[in-house]
Amino acid sequence: MDSMTRERITPQRLLRENRTRLRLTGRATEGIEGPAVEPHQLRMVAWRPDQLPGIHYLRVVEGEQWRQRDAESSVAWCAEMMVGEPFALIIADGAEPSGDEQRYFERAAIPLFTSPLPAERVQAELIYYQRALLGESLILHGVFLEVHGVGVVLSGEPGVGKSELALAMISRGHRFIADDSPEFWRNGDLLSGSCPAVLQDFIEVRGLGFLNIRALFGDSSIKLRKNLQLLIELKRMQPTELGQQNRALESFAYRDILGTRIPMITLPVTAGQQLAVLVETAVRVHIQRRQGYDSNRSFMDRQMQMMETK
Repeated sequence: MDSMTRERITPQRLLRENRTRLRLTGRATEGIEGPAVEPHQLRMVAWRPDQLPGIHYLRVVEGEQWRQRDAESSVAWCAEMMVGEPFALIIADGAEPSGDEQRYFERAAIPLFTSPLPAERVQAELIYYQRALLGESLILHGVFLEVHGVGVVLSGEPGVGKSELALAMISRGHRFIADDSPEFWRNGDLLSGSCPAVLQDFIEVRGLGFLNIRALFGDSSIKLRKNLQLLIELKRMQPTELGQQNRALESFAYRDILGTRIPMITLPVTAGQQLAVLVETAVRVHIQRRQGYDSNRSFMDRQMQMMETK
């Protein structure tokens, strides 16, 4: 990845720089130059894309969908794959196009590649590749989860219990994205994040070592990508410090990440706390605030009304 430059992307460059990692094989590339596009113009899509101007689609097709095609309507199937004039087409999951289908894409000048890897993995790796080209990404140290549909990073100093808390959250039905080094990138006005491929599915828990969350809890416990919507910082506090903390903060703090303001809540860590319950509640409070309801403000307003009445 270190050798990548901000030069325009061509299908040939895509194949050259991802051949080993994605085990790509060119099936219809002979004599096809393909377009040269800026990295930000390339969109990774599965199956059928929306039509947007200025976007070049790199379509990734699931092998199961390809295998279920009707052999008698192969031409119509190929034509459907070309909706939106894709930059290139990748058939994943080890599915193979027929010779006639390869010749069809050669005549249409659409580069066709195959990969034995799952379609979801191919798409995730290509997004990571695109981010590296754009150079607009960073790593946040913490655990990235999906809690009640919200992308949440648990952060805090080493040893504060992030991984143990994440394990508790996963066991309660929430989804795991990345441990220790989730990577984030600008996606329009949003901040999207995923796990580096080398760490995919694994979390390190003191006393237990590296755990494979997918193997332990099943595929439904894993989320490959998510927009970051909330930071929760775990902070050790002594009882005296806890007593000095403002009970009703008037607003969330915010942290600027790649030009995006992300709400942040600090949760005190003390003995005997049920942190999983607190994290779930913090996420629900965040959802309420997005919908326009602030319970702290509501409570303070009620107090003011009672004082004015008296």
